[in-house]
Amino acid sequence: EKALEAGERSLAIARELDLREQMAYTANDLCHVYNRTGQYGKSHEILEETRSVWRELGNLPMLADNLATASYVHAFCGEYDAAAEYSQEALRIGQSISNAWGCSYSQAMVGPMYFDRGNPDLAMETMKSSLSYAQEAGFVVALVYTRSNLGMVLAELGDTEQGIAAVQEAIQIARNGRLQLLRYPLSQLAEVQMLAGNPDAAAAAIAEMKSHPGPFHMVQPPVVTLAECRLALLQGDTTESGRLLEQRLADLRGYGMKAYIPETLYLLAQARREAG
Repeated sequence: EKALEAGERSLAIARELDLREQMAYTANDLCHVYNRTGQYGKSHEILEETRSVWRELGNLPMLADNLATASYVHAFCGEYDAAAEYSQEALRIGQSISNAWGCSYSQAMVGPMYFDRGNPDLAMETMKSSLSYAQEAGFVVALVYTRSNLGMVLAELGDTEQGIAAVQEAIQIARNGRLQLLRYPLSQLAEVQMLAGNPDAAAAAIAEMKSHPGPFHMVQPPVVTLAECRLALLQGDTTESGRLLEQRLADLRGYGMKAYIPETLYLLAQARREAG
């Protein structure tokens, strides 16, 4: 709340004084606060407003950052065409100015979207490209999140051994100084272990996940809940999984995070069916 209040106050001052570049920098940071508080409508508006400023100023690094942020917001909201368009433009700009961090960021969160659309080859290519650039730039968020997503896709395609290895590598990176990122790869490890037929290992990952601090990134809450509920269903706890899923479904609908609603509905239907 303090970050939101301070950011909006700073933005209002910049607008009042017609400091367009300062307004754009402030808005760039503020949109992340909006994202983490589920205010995606405001995030969309502010990203679109500042995008025109970066284009006018010819500030390519900030334009690419804006487009990359917009791509993952659209992806989480289920607006896949827009997400792909912004991701590709951000990547082109990043490559044109040799910005490895920007190239990684532009692709970091859209791999699962391509997989959901039935294009596993493009999903794998996108995630591996993001990781290559992330390694070059030292972009830890991508090294953790994107590697976790890669592991999940590998497991979904049947290579659970490589999937587990990829997620475990992401977990180790998070443990080395970025513990606030740890819940996400642990949730993905639980998912991969369930796909591999290892419910005890999945339960251990969920238990460790619960022992760490709350979500750092807006994608953590739905992914963490889905892993937790899938394990509860596997263990026959339909009451708790149903309760968590109903709560998360209401949150997702309120936030507009459409990308996670189908899987949440599927698991909720399964919980209700098994509960009788």
